[in-house]
Amino acid sequence: MLLHILLILGFVYLFYRQLGKEQPILFSFAFISKAAGAIFLGYYYLHYAPANDTWSFFQMGCEVADLARKDIGAYFDFVFTSQYKATVTHWLYFEDRTSAMVKFISFFCWIGGNNYWICALYFSLISFLSSWYLYFQVKNLKEEYANAAVVALFCIPSVIFWGSGIVKETLALAGILYLTALFVRCASSKKIAWWHGLVIIPALFFTWIFKYYWLAVFMAVLIPTVILVFVTRKKALSTWQWISGWLSIFVVLVAIVSLAHPNFYLSRILLVVVANHDKYVELSSPNNVIHYTNLEPTIASVLQSSPLAFISGLFRPFVWEAKNASAWIASFETLMILILTVSFLFSLRKKINIKLIFPLLVYSATLCIFLALSTPNFGTLSRYRIGFLPFFIFIIWQGNPFIDNFIKRISFLKNR
Repeated sequence: MLLHILLILGFVYLFYRQLGKEQPILFSFAFISKAAGAIFLGYYYLHYAPANDTWSFFQMGCEVADLARKDIGAYFDFVFTSQYKATVTHWLYFEDRTSAMVKFISFFCWIGGNNYWICALYFSLISFLSSWYLYFQVKNLKEEYANAAVVALFCIPSVIFWGSGIVKETLALAGILYLTALFVRCASSKKIAWWHGLVIIPALFFTWIFKYYWLAVFMAVLIPTVILVFVTRKKALSTWQWISGWLSIFVVLVAIVSLAHPNFYLSRILLVVVANHDKYVELSSPNNVIHYTNLEPTIASVLQSSPLAFISGLFRPFVWEAKNASAWIASFETLMILILTVSFLFSLRKKINIKLIFPLLVYSATLCIFLALSTPNFGTLSRYRIGFLPFFIFIIWQGNPFIDNFIKRISFLKNR
C-alpha cells in the first residue's frame, strides 16, 4: 500500500509541476477531496450498506486478477477478446457494462494485491486528473469563471462521493469532463496535442458503455456548439442569431440520430423511460420516489411530467422528505442548490453570457428530466445526476448576488 501511495503521489506531483504550480493549496485540496470521497464511499458501503456495486465490482475484479497471477496469457485474452471461459468469470458475458467495469478494476487489483483502498485511490486519481484538467482549461479561458469551476468540480458532496470511488459513474463523469476540457481548450484557440487524441478513446469508450445516455445528450449539445464556435470566428452573430442557429443544428442533429437506428427512435426511448420508471416505483418505498400522474410512453405525457421531473431532479429530496442520514445530507445539498438557483434567477437582469449558459442549460435540463423520469427513486437519482450537476452549478454561480454578497462579508479574511 505504501508503494502505491508513493506512486500516486509521485504522479500527482508531476501533474502539479505541469498544471498546478500557480495554485498549490487549491491543487492539494482538490486531490484530497477526491481521495477522501473514494475512501469514504468504500467505508460507508462496507459498514452501513453491504449490498452495493462498489464492493461487488471489487470482489469480481479480484477473481479476474487471480487469473492474471495464474496465467497472464489467459488474462489478457479474456480482457481484450473475452475468449477465456473459466467458471469464475463466465457470468461476465451477461452484461457488457459489468464485464468492462470488472476488467478495468482487475488491473488495479492485480498490481495492488487485491487491496480495495489502493483501487479506490487509483479511481480517485482518474477523477482528480479529469476534474483539474477541466478547471485548468476553464481558468485559462476566462479568469472570472474559475471560482464557479472550483465549486462545481471540487465542492459538491454528491459529485465528490459518487464521482471519485469504485463505481461506474466515476469513469463516465471523468470521460465527460475530459471531453469538455478539450472543447474549452479548442475554444480558447489552443492546439490539441497527439496525446489528447489517445485519451479521447478511453474517455469515449467508458462514458458510452457505462452511461451512454450521458454521452448521447452531451454530444447532441457539443456538436452545435463546436460548429458555432468556428462560425463566429469568421462572422459575428448576435445573441438571437446564435441561439436560433444553435437550435436549428440541434434539432436537425437529433432528428438524424433518431432516424438512424431503431434504438434511437423516440417511441422506443419513451418506452424504455417508462419501463425503467415502473420498475423503480415497484422496488422503492412510496416515500422515496417521485410520483407522476399517469406517466405513459407518449410525447404528451412526458411533456406534462417534465416540469415536475426537472424540479425533482434538481431540488429533491426536500428537507421534510428525508428519512435517514444519507437522505438528510442529500436534502441539504439540494436545498443549497435551490437557494442558489433562486438567487441566480434574480440576477438574470444583469448581463450574462448567454452563449456560454445556453448549451450548458440545455444539457443539464435534458439529462435532468430524462433521469428523473426513468429513475424516480431519490437515492438513485442523487447518484445519477452527477452527470449534469457540475454543469448546472457552474451556470447558477455566474453573477449570483447571493454568492457576491457572501464573498463581500468574508472579504476581511483575505488579510489574515
